[in-house]
Amino acid sequence: AMDPQQRLLLKHAWLAIEDAGVALKRFATKKTGVFMAVGASDYACTVQLPVGNPLVASAISSAMVANRISHLFNLRGPSEHYDTGCSSSLVALHRALLALANGECEQALVGGVQLVLSPLGAINLGAVGFLSSDGRSRSFQADADGFVRSEGVGVLVLKSLQQAIDDRDDIYAVLKGSGVAHGGKGVSLTAPNALGMKEAINQALERAGVEPQTLSYVETHGTGT
Repeated sequence: AMDPQQRLLLKHAWLAIEDAGVALKRFATKKTGVFMAVGASDYACTVQLPVGNPLVASAISSAMVANRISHLFNLRGPSEHYDTGCSSSLVALHRALLALANGECEQALVGGVQLVLSPLGAINLGAVGFLSSDGRSRSFQADADGFVRSEGVGVLVLKSLQQAIDDRDDIYAVLKGSGVAHGGKGVSLTAPNALGMKEAINQALERAGVEPQTLSYVETHGTGT
């Protein structure tokens, strides 16, 4: 009865550890934080779950995902779940960076998952006007009228750059800084606020020690809403 989103994150947490080239027993000797982003569960809303089964509650609870990974792999750092809407995975990443910087953990597993298992979510989002009428997300265009739902899963292993160098790891990327902010009282509860975005970007640049004019690539959250 386990939510497929939990199963996928378990699988990809294992694959991330394998990709890091470290045996699990050795990986678990370091204080490892687990930071996972999971939103609402379509599975829990569409499947007839058994009544009275003591395992059901943890099998469908998104809050248990990080704890399940920590439990299965015997990881003893922070174990946290995030659901902040569209920003969930990046907020989990931000929190992991802070935990590493603050010495809460020596390394971290960071991940996120989204599965579309029911039409109910699309019906509700469509009623609010979030979804594109023709299945195309036309970000930054005048005729943009919404986004298109998709599925995905990913898990990363993070550690300090110096630790990665000392461990002779394959380094895919270096994260120099991150920032999180809220726009406060905007047009509506769900509408983006440019001032809040600006504050988060400036915060990330300041922490990274990077001047805006030196950026050569920007990837945006262009939902077309």
